[in-house]
Amino acid sequence: MKTGLFYALPLVSAAIIISLLLRPGMTGMVIGSGAVPGAVPGIRLMTAEDSVLPIGSVMEIAVGNRTYSLKVADFINRSGGPYEVMDGMVRSTGYYGPVFTGKHAYILPLSEVAPGLEEAGERHLPVRVRVIYNGSVLAENETDALIVLAGSRP
Repeated sequence: MKTGLFYALPLVSAAIIISLLLRPGMTGMVIGSGAVPGAVPGIRLMTAEDSVLPIGSVMEIAVGNRTYSLKVADFINRSGGPYEVMDGMVRSTGYYGPVFTGKHAYILPLSEVAPGLEEAGERHLPVRVRVIYNGSVLAENETDALIVLAGSRP
């Protein structure tokens, strides 16, 4: 005779997988310039075909103790990459309206996203990227990145 756990485990697994697929898909990633010679530190935003990101979302980029803000639409437009817009829903916020979707990656140099990091030197700084819509954090990524600031020699 099979127990309730035998039947419940596949149902719980399926529910978790479905909830992951329905969440907005964005990742923020910092590329450390010290890792690859000649690389420029940058912030990357990625969208996925099976997820959506409201057009009115804002990216909050914290580098060390400084925080910068940029509209997702501005980030995408400034990156120059292709984008897809359609009507969609973000269940976690109840939002329905124009959204970014599709499998795309956008990147901007850190200097365009976080102006004012003029101090010379090479150091590891905590970098946190959050995408926020109407007070709700849709996605967040934090890393410790090697950043070569203006005036330094790698």
